[in-house]
Amino acid sequence: MSELKNCPFCGEPADDRYRRLAKCSNKACLTNYWVEYDTDFYSSEDWNTRPIEDALQARIAELESTNDANKKLEARAERAEAMVTRLIEEGNILADYHQSDWDGFGCGKPSDLDDWQNLVAEWKEQQ
Repeated sequence: MSELKNCPFCGEPADDRYRRLAKCSNKACLTNYWVEYDTDFYSSEDWNTRPIEDALQARIAELESTNDANKKLEARAERAEAMVTRLIEEGNILADYHQSDWDGFGCGKPSDLDDWQNLVAEWKEQQ
């Protein structure tokens, strides 16, 4: 037999008799009595059966797992945003550098630079 769970009503430890019957050890608790009738006693197995508690524990574990997954996703999103920010900074440096090269040749700004600046502006608007 596995160890008895605490009382579901008051939380006190359980007592067992003959390693097959269970009751609460708290004398003030309603489950602190041995009932010997075939239909009314708490067998040790029945005492440890807590379908609602078990379902809640399973749901808590599921939510904690989901929460851990969400934290990992948030961390990945933060790293991705930091990478995008750095790429924008590096792209702007290159765009400024190439703009000065084009100006030196007396040419207009290439359309790729416009595309880059539009892409960066669009990204910043979404943030």
